[in-house]
Amino acid sequence: MQATIQKCKQLASQSGFNNDQSQECANLICTHPGENATCTQEGVRSAAAAAIPTPIKLTCEQCFTKFLSADQLRLFTESQRSTLELICAEHVTTPLQDFEDLLTNIEQATGQSIDQVGLIQCLQNAGIVFSTGPG
Repeated sequence: MQATIQKCKQLASQSGFNNDQSQECANLICTHPGENATCTQEGVRSAAAAAIPTPIKLTCEQCFTKFLSADQLRLFTESQRSTLELICAEHVTTPLQDFEDLLTNIEQATGQSIDQVGLIQCLQNAGIVFSTGPG
């Protein structure tokens, strides 16, 4: 374990009697934790004990609204002749290549790029299944 230099500087105390400075380095970090090592100090959590945030899973609709602009979303729903809610509720298996081609066409029509990989990953996490066969 190693004390951080800044914390040591902040904890220094000096006696006016003999001009000696003493310090206690209480802010410890763990540089090479073993399996059973504890790198915590009162009031401080170790990196291993720190809470890992759970990623928030977006719904199908949230994926589309996150990755598509309003114009792109309008073109997408018009091309499907449906509303976003119905498109997502049906969970229709769509060929991945057809979906990517549609997104490319929407990019070209709007002049705005789409993070296709991000959108596809988000939709798959939301439960949408893409087939690999022809459409």
